Amino acid sequence: MTDLTATLLERLDEHLLPAADPVRAAAQAAYMKGQFPFLGLPAPPAKAGTRGPGRPAPSGRGRAAVRRNRAVVP
Repeated sequence: MTDLTATLLERLDEHLLPAADPVRAAAQAAYMKGQFPFLGLPAPPAKAGTRGPGRPAPSGRGRAAVRRNRAVVP
């Protein structure tokens, strides 16, 4: 494992492990038939925990702008 990989894994652990939910993790693992380990995090907190300080959260305007600019065909 490279130093970069080790650093990345340490940072992910620092941000994600405190928010882990063992009850939800068991349900998530059961849903995937025990193929993968889970922390029990819902998607929004997991995504927020992996976002770096230099990367802002998406505003959602991109999708809305695409929807607004689509032509409505009768």
